Amino acid sequence: MKHIVLKIKYDNKREYIEGFAKLMAIRYEKFIKVSNIDCIIPVPLHSSRKRMRGFNQSDILAKYLSKYLDLPVFFDCLCRVKKTKDQKGLNRTERLHNLDNAFTVKKMRKSLKNVLVVDDVYTTGTTIEKCAKVLKDSGINKIYFLTICTGSIS
Repeated sequence: MKHIVLKIKYDNKREYIEGFAKLMAIRYEKFIKVSNIDCIIPVPLHSSRKRMRGFNQSDILAKYLSKYLDLPVFFDCLCRVKKTKDQKGLNRTERLHNLDNAFTVKKMRKSLKNVLVVDDVYTTGTTIEKCAKVLKDSGINKIYFLTICTGSIS
């Protein structure tokens, strides 16, 4: 998994993402339906990192999950406003604080109550916690998340 995720992120192997999305949709479709999830929200990259990489792997994952789960994706709800160090290579303590004040919510639809946040890797949970906090503060009732894998890829 480490090798594949690194290939996606740093060698532009976006084509791998659809397979993961399809497997995730098959595995979690029933849970997602009974959870009354309104939409999918990808974890955003800072604009400078997205320009450098050329894509956001979480956006692509969200797009394919949307296709397989028949849920809308809202790319513009969650925004990364702080340029942070790449979590890869940071120790646990550094990761816990690297994303402080990194995310904000904008253009939140009032009708959204339960959302599915998607990202590529869950390591310490810091990214998802920071995203969930700003989403909760904006009025979202329940936040669920899916990632391609767990563990460190550094």
